[in-house]
Amino acid sequence: MFTAYGKFWKNYVNFKGRSSRSDFWWATLVNALVYVILMVVGFGPFLVAFFSSQDVKKVSAGVFIVMGLSVLALLIYLLATILPTLSLAYRRLVDTGLSPWWYSLVVLEVITNFMAESSVSAISDPASVVNIILTIVLIVLFAMKTDKFSKQPPQSIEE
Repeated sequence: MFTAYGKFWKNYVNFKGRSSRSDFWWATLVNALVYVILMVVGFGPFLVAFFSSQDVKKVSAGVFIVMGLSVLALLIYLLATILPTLSLAYRRLVDTGLSPWWYSLVVLEVITNFMAESSVSAISDPASVVNIILTIVLIVLFAMKTDKFSKQPPQSIEE
């Protein structure tokens, strides 16, 4: 798991070569865990304090400071992982033997994700529906086996 996450950072702007299925999913899992931990640390104390007092005015300033620092850390981590995540997705799609043009689905999914998050009604918004469909399609594509007959030689897979 840690070697895959190390490769994730080592190849952060490498849009050449391939990425194995395990490398992709381990790096995705570690990133998801970091996001969840930062969100729990940031919003957990606020939610506990809010639901115990039922009043935002009674929540201490320290809770807001922890929440603000955690949100800042989450934002920094999110910005730091944008390029590595995009390059990992590209290498994974190439590893499955698909044309690099399939990467446009990743870009479209990112765009519809921002559009869906900015809308008020989630499920009735067409961008949300398209985003859900694209996410399912991408999960299936990322889970495909390595194409052993790809035009790229096997030694291009990162060690």
